[in-house]
Amino acid sequence: MRVILDTDVVVSGLRSPSGASRLVLLAIREGAVTLLASVAIMLEYEAFLKRPANLAAAGASTTGVGVFLDGLASVAEPVAHGFVRPFPGADRWRTAAPGRHGTVGLVKWAAHVHP
Repeated sequence: MRVILDTDVVVSGLRSPSGASRLVLLAIREGAVTLLASVAIMLEYEAFLKRPANLAAAGASTTGVGVFLDGLASVAEPVAHGFVRPFPGADRWRTAAPGRHGTVGLVKWAAHVHP
């Protein structure tokens, strides 16, 4: 399975060691799931993970977050993405990362993902 993780999943995965989001991160580390990521997505992960409230909740440091993100980037498949409207007339943009080898899933609610 190839996925793009919503930032909430990454943040939750670090904040809660026993949650479903952590299972998704572990599946990525073990190679059971392929993470797709762009520079923009990685920068968003970094911005949210380094917020003081998230650092405190995860018991992490900015250095530790950097190490985590380096590891995440090392196993991710790089992709370029564009911005598209989810449906005609929508007022919000969403990212779209078309896969070279099939459908790409956006993991927003990790509880619905079964490793």
